[in-house]
Amino acid sequence: MQRLAREYKRSNGVDVINLDKVCDWALQEKKWEPQPVKLRRIFKEELSTALREEYTTDPQGRRVHVNHRVAERDKNGKQLSLIGDRDTASREFLQKGFMLRRKQSSEDLRQLKWDTDSVNENRFSDNPIPMQYDFTNELMEEDLLRVKRTSSSVPKRPSGQSRDVLWPSTSSSSRATSRP
Repeated sequence: MQRLAREYKRSNGVDVINLDKVCDWALQEKKWEPQPVKLRRIFKEELSTALREEYTTDPQGRRVHVNHRVAERDKNGKQLSLIGDRDTASREFLQKGFMLRRKQSSEDLRQLKWDTDSVNENRFSDNPIPMQYDFTNELMEEDLLRVKRTSSSVPKRPSGQSRDVLWPSTSSSSRATSRP
C-alpha cells in the first residue's frame, strides 16, 4: 500500500494525497483488488469501532467512554481483545484498560516528537515548528471549564436514573449516545 501511495504521488505530481482519489485511481488502473473478505475480522472491527465510539455523560457532566478495552493472551498465547463496561467491569479490569490507553498515548506522543524533531532538524532548522508535550495546562483548563459549565447549565441526573437515558451534553458537537 505504501508503494501504491508513492506511485500515485509520482504519477500525479502531488505531495499531498486524497485517499478517495488514490482508491479510485488504484481500482481504475487495476493496481489493487480487494482480498477475499474475512467476515470475522470485519465483524470484530465494526463491533470494536462501535463500542469505542459509545459515550455517556457522567453525573459531573463529562463525556466519557462507556466501554474500555484490555488486551490479554489466552493459555495458548493468542491475543484477545476484551471489552468491559465502565459501570460493571471490575476495578482491576478498568485499571488495566486505562494503563493500556496511557501506554498507547505515550507511544503516540513519542512518535509525534520523533516526527516533529526530524522535520525540524532536516527541513526547518532555521525556524522549527514548536511543539509542546506537557498537557497539564490544557487538562486543568478543561476541568475548570467543565466545572463552570456543569454548575450553571447541565441538569443533574435524577438519583437512581439509568445512564441509558441520553442526558444533555455540555457541547453541541457531542456524539453521546444512549444504549439500546
